[in-house]
Amino acid sequence: MEINQERRQEMEFKEIVRKNFVLWTEALRTKDSQKVADLYSKEATFLPTVSAEFKLGKSGVEEYFEHFLKKNPEGEIKKEEIQPLG
Repeated sequence: MEINQERRQEMEFKEIVRKNFVLWTEALRTKDSQKVADLYSKEATFLPTVSAEFKLGKSGVEEYFEHFLKKNPEGEIKKEEIQPLG
């Protein structure tokens, strides 16, 4: 019984991840850095793929995407591997 619940939770988690990816790619298509930044938490931190500058918070996310979106990025999943880590 517990295994079924764990499997159901894993499937729900994966569906959330897939939906979030769709939202993110749709936001990229708008070319609006604020719309992309709105998908991140206020405390977001990340090291962007095309910048060596560590980004902090929504303002950092928006700043990064302001420049990144000019490159006309597109999100695409080549191989899906979603791993719930706890």
